[in-house]
Amino acid sequence: MMQEAVYYFCIRNGHNYTTAENIIKASPIQEVPDITKSKIVFDGDILFTSAIIKEIDQFQESESLLAYFRNNVSKFGYNHAGATDAIQKLWERIAPKDGLADLEKEKIQQLDIKEKAGRGVWEIFKQILGLDEVDEENRPLYVIHGDRSIKPLLKNNQLLPVVAEKNFPSRQTIEKIINGRHVKPESIRKTLILIYFYYFWICKAFKNQKDAASEAGEILPPTDAKLISRKNMTAYRANVKDGERFINNLNRQLLEAGYQELYLGNVYEGEVL
Repeated sequence: MMQEAVYYFCIRNGHNYTTAENIIKASPIQEVPDITKSKIVFDGDILFTSAIIKEIDQFQESESLLAYFRNNVSKFGYNHAGATDAIQKLWERIAPKDGLADLEKEKIQQLDIKEKAGRGVWEIFKQILGLDEVDEENRPLYVIHGDRSIKPLLKNNQLLPVVAEKNFPSRQTIEKIINGRHVKPESIRKTLILIYFYYFWICKAFKNQKDAASEAGEILPPTDAKLISRKNMTAYRANVKDGERFINNLNRQLLEAGYQELYLGNVYEGEVL
């Protein structure tokens, strides 16, 4: 993260690559602790990307940046804390018993939830992907073989590039994130996109759930949809400007987590746009 901070500083202040390399050499980057095997604990020792950017925006001289690094070197071991925090907050709205996922299952799909104590990550993940759908006789439309993994569905998929298959969100990745474990940068970005995609559109279906959006990014979804009281799949229907609103809100989520906005050249994101 310290290296990325140097590049951001140089781009903002018009410095070339050679200058960036010299700043990196002078930085205490070798002193940054390796904490990738420990949990992310959100306390005073966490430096969120947004906070780092605000600090760097004040610096015009490299010495100011280097002094900031030296004073905070122990905090630069965390990566993607902002994205981890955002996903955890979204998951808290979606996954608990009587959360948004349960409401969708019961109110829109008109299905009973057998797990009285709450459902696990795998069940919620399948629902987000639409892999838990059933026919009119409640028989599953998708049969997934294996140990709670969607890899068999992704393998040799002609519509999915190999690089996208490799970092596609998974049950294991979500479990690590909600437990504060470190994951690959591309994996956590794609997981944030997927989780927010579900969150935005399911909130839209429930007018009475508008307050559920208050914490995860402070973004309220549209509230013009009626609360579903009977099986009605038109609850998922998008209005004319919903797509644009979703992309704007998701881009805001990504920027606040320190990522760039959606872009067409990305093998994951072209379909979103």
